[in-house]
Amino acid sequence: IDRNKVHVVPNWADGSFLHPIPKAESPFAKQHDLVDPFTVLYSGNLGLYYEFDTILNAATLLRDEPFRLVFVGGGGVRDQIERQIAERSLDNTLLLPHQPFETLNLSLNACDASLVTIAKGIEGISFPSKLYSSLAVGKPILAISESHSSLRTIVESNDAGRWVELGDAAGLADCIRDMMHDHQQVEEMGQAARTLFERDYTLESCADKYAKILKMAEPRR
Repeated sequence: IDRNKVHVVPNWADGSFLHPIPKAESPFAKQHDLVDPFTVLYSGNLGLYYEFDTILNAATLLRDEPFRLVFVGGGGVRDQIERQIAERSLDNTLLLPHQPFETLNLSLNACDASLVTIAKGIEGISFPSKLYSSLAVGKPILAISESHSSLRTIVESNDAGRWVELGDAAGLADCIRDMMHDHQQVEEMGQAARTLFERDYTLESCADKYAKILKMAEPRR
């Protein structure tokens, strides 16, 4: 197929409903004591297309530091994650159910950085659409994937967060430590995340891409 005839339009998120607010202003953060510790959030499907061992291993390395890991959601490996938290005695990790849609903006903003991951071998089959909602709330992305993943390219090329290779728990822990001690970096990456979202992943920008493609397909008069 002629590559010039192939056009990719990403998914999107509602940038009016999902928008940045300070973590300290989120009732969800206050309810779960997340205001003071550096908090990393995974919100979404806890399923087979995503990789959680790297995340849990990093949380184990950060056990004695001012850090919180929060999982929000359900899915095929939720029970496995729950067992791992208990077996490792991870007092720094919370596992919470899906939150009501109307409070999604509050829960997504109850963190300092957002985890987005895709499991080995899944590149080209699926893509984590939670990236768009995380960008929308202006949170730095902690991307965990294979090295050739488009997730890595998006995050690194736009300075919207940090990338770690699947299995590199020590690298993920080091990234989190760097963020803990550099609030300006976290703020700048969060601003870059929202800027990227507004440019490429709003409903309006994606609808415009569809419109241009349809116009190109219009039969010659």
